[in-house]
Amino acid sequence: MIKGKKFMMEFKEWFGILRKVWLGVPLKIEDKVIGAMVVQSYTNPNLYSESDIKLLEFVSSQIATAIERKSSEERIKHLSFHDSLTGLYNRPYFEEELERYNFPRYYPLSVVMLDVNGLKVINDTFGHSEGDRLLQHSSQILTSVSRQGDILARIGGDEFAILLPSTTSEQAHEFCERFKKTCQQDKIKPIYLRPNISLGHTTQEGEYKDTNSLLKEADRNMYQDKLFNGKSREKHFLEAFRIVLAERDPHTSDHAQRLQELVFSLGKRVGLTEYQLGNLKLLALLHDIGKIGIPDSILFKTYILTPSEWKKMREHSRIGYRMAKNIPDFAPIAQEILHHHEHWDGNGYPNGLKGEKIPLLSRIISIIDAYDVMQSRCPYKGAVSKTEALKEIKRCAGTQFDPQLVEIFLKIVQNRVSRKKMRLFPKFCSSTACRAECVF
Repeated sequence: MIKGKKFMMEFKEWFGILRKVWLGVPLKIEDKVIGAMVVQSYTNPNLYSESDIKLLEFVSSQIATAIERKSSEERIKHLSFHDSLTGLYNRPYFEEELERYNFPRYYPLSVVMLDVNGLKVINDTFGHSEGDRLLQHSSQILTSVSRQGDILARIGGDEFAILLPSTTSEQAHEFCERFKKTCQQDKIKPIYLRPNISLGHTTQEGEYKDTNSLLKEADRNMYQDKLFNGKSREKHFLEAFRIVLAERDPHTSDHAQRLQELVFSLGKRVGLTEYQLGNLKLLALLHDIGKIGIPDSILFKTYILTPSEWKKMREHSRIGYRMAKNIPDFAPIAQEILHHHEHWDGNGYPNGLKGEKIPLLSRIISIIDAYDVMQSRCPYKGAVSKTEALKEIKRCAGTQFDPQLVEIFLKIVQNRVSRKKMRLFPKFCSSTACRAECVF
């Protein structure tokens, strides 16, 4: 316990010297000092005794308790009305305010519903801390484009609502467009934290509607916006993930582009439909997207990975699967992303699938992926020649790779070599048979 003490201060005034004596004791809650309580006398330097000190300490403890109780009440009151993550109002407060504002003096009254797209993808890929950052950043942008009298609330996991008193339907639409534009121009890094949102609004012009009807109508319009802008939303995530992966590993983008032409040739040769070919090209771009979730210390390690690091590295196919299945346009290739490291003999990962139980597109991409990776220099290995890469592919037919697909793939590559020779040395490629193979 810090004891109160007598303190003497002397100061000069214009008309002489006046002695001032003051006694101070701390305001404490347990071991935390939250302030001080001071009394003073200008006349008697021997005014305060030990009993005075004890009395003041008792009074100060009572005052400190009252202050702390009041502070706790204010914190509880704040939490009862606010969302703890974003600092915006919560759903109960918003609904209470909507009832209060649903009155002619505040008409026209507009309500905006807002959904932050892709929160589950961010949570599954980068962890809930990054998902929280996305929500917090979205709320900051929302606050920046709102007026002082607007009521902003987080009413669900990824849903926000805005109450705009004395706001016409046209003004509510302008608000939504302003918020969308601000999100599109956002420069936050990493790019996946740039909000992609769906918005819907409705306006109470004059004829009374109950608050549930207002909320349902705004919510319905928001989901309509989500459906109409689905393609741009998928494009947003595709570009965001590709940029993040390319920033972490510049070789990844080049690798994906090189795969495009080869997978298309192999896919056509085995008779894939146009729909399957489209999925195969998308798979070439996204098969390694799960590496976004692998730590740099493992992804860019310059020497052999430990068993625990290999275990972590192999998680990239599961991470990529979780990302893809939560985005409608990517969902058709989610299983193919998951299984693109399975082996024909069942010794691959993550599920040890064997033979034709492995999805066809996964079997195709695994061959071409391995062929390109072998010829690329990585932090942990040097590049090999095209001839050596082809020998390795052929050697692993029937163990790692589908033997029939390997046979077709080798013919495609040989035809490409022949075609190249014909361009370089046309006089050595004059037979009808050779010309027929070269134009493939």
